[in-house]
Amino acid sequence: MKNTLFILGLLIPVLSNAQMTREQAKAMVYQTPTLEEERKTHPNACHFYKTAADYYADKPLENVDWRPYSYTMLAGTEKLEVINNGKTDKVKFAELPADWVTDESGVLMRRYNGKLYSVVVDGPLSYYVQFKNGDAYKANNGQWIFGLSSEDKFFDFYSETLNGEIKKMDDKVLEKYLETYNLSQQYKADKPKREMKDTVNGYKSKQVNRDVKYIGLINEQLAKK
Repeated sequence: MKNTLFILGLLIPVLSNAQMTREQAKAMVYQTPTLEEERKTHPNACHFYKTAADYYADKPLENVDWRPYSYTMLAGTEKLEVINNGKTDKVKFAELPADWVTDESGVLMRRYNGKLYSVVVDGPLSYYVQFKNGDAYKANNGQWIFGLSSEDKFFDFYSETLNGEIKKMDDKVLEKYLETYNLSQQYKADKPKREMKDTVNGYKSKQVNRDVKYIGLINEQLAKK
């Protein structure tokens, strides 16, 4: 096992230079699960939906899916391997069968301007992490786990309602909402503590979970309007 992890550690930097993902590096060491295998643990994985409402109603498009861990990016063009009526093709994000899709763990994603965004908060103020440019996973306990991208950056975004224009999230945007609803002092007092055992991503995950918590509180106020 140690030798396998060592090999994986060597492969990732090399593959990163070739614009390949960590998932693809793992696939070279471990056997990549099939769609059927992935859905044994994540039943909603790799579906397409006509609308976000269809996702919540568990009504995916029929006879069209995408193969887990098939993401590639070459010369800035991102693709997934789409399985349409049994035929598999690499398809650009802009040409995917629908605007709504789930990732390998069943998290809803929205396509906007040719990019995919993981939906972390669906509400009057919606919050996203750009797919493959910052990790976003939901644990069994409902807690989100976030990680930095390979560039040591975190690509997060927001929109006003789930169908609104997606814009880059920054501290000023959140601060404006926090001030409007008198949550600024509470937010600052709720700052997570950095611990010796925290990795960079572990601390980032705590920070983003705080943002998600307060976006939820902001949405409670917005829903009253």
